[in-house]
Amino acid sequence: MTDEQSKLPRQRSPAYPYLSLQDAIENLSKLFKKERYSSVPIGIALKHMGYSGVNGASMRVIAALIHFGLINSEGEKQDRKVGVSDLGRNILNERDDSKRLFAIQEAALRPSIHQWVWQKWKLENNPLPSGDNIAYTLIRERDFTDDAAHAFTKEFIATYEFAELFKRLETDIEMESQSFEEKQEIASNVLSPQFQPSLSQIPQEGDIRELTIPLTGRKLAMIRVPKTLNKRDFQLLTMWLQVMENAELYNEDEPNQSGDG
Repeated sequence: MTDEQSKLPRQRSPAYPYLSLQDAIENLSKLFKKERYSSVPIGIALKHMGYSGVNGASMRVIAALIHFGLINSEGEKQDRKVGVSDLGRNILNERDDSKRLFAIQEAALRPSIHQWVWQKWKLENNPLPSGDNIAYTLIRERDFTDDAAHAFTKEFIATYEFAELFKRLETDIEMESQSFEEKQEIASNVLSPQFQPSLSQIPQEGDIRELTIPLTGRKLAMIRVPKTLNKRDFQLLTMWLQVMENAELYNEDEPNQSGDG
């Protein structure tokens, strides 16, 4: 290596989780068993997870848990503390398998680089491409080093399989194959006062867009949706509104007014 080459800045790959989601949850569980809902200094958190001290490798573990939204971080440097997040608690404590899987899938897509891969190959509608294809694309389009691209690809595929993200596509297909009566029954349950979505299903306040839609007379409809919706989300939203039409949502005796009366 020449002197000029040694002075070149070292290529740094984009941030990605050092651990798969399954490994991250195992570390989270160790922290939760010791501290429950308390925030603790990072050194103590790492000790609970089985690490001997604060160093580059152990800090990548903390970073991975933050990437997945499993822990909250507060403070800086020596005063920095971490604690189990609401999403992390849902994954650890939820007894309903389907709700727990939903929370796990939410965590799986929290890292920005995971979202990029998900959107790049439109995985909500398509199967996962090969690992070689993903790694090659990361090197060409996201400036990953070769080692980092293959390390991340291995992590992403492991997380994809653990979170059963392929079931999101299967669920969409299953929804479309259901009869109108089956969809109507689901819609009635969603409209029931007893229906309570899990915390992991509810977008954060800053991620919500409120839409105001004028109706007949002086009525308005207020719909709260995530700020980022893809085409498939709009299709599902339209489908459920159509199903809810016959789920005792409106009064058949009310006149169809086109003006303000």
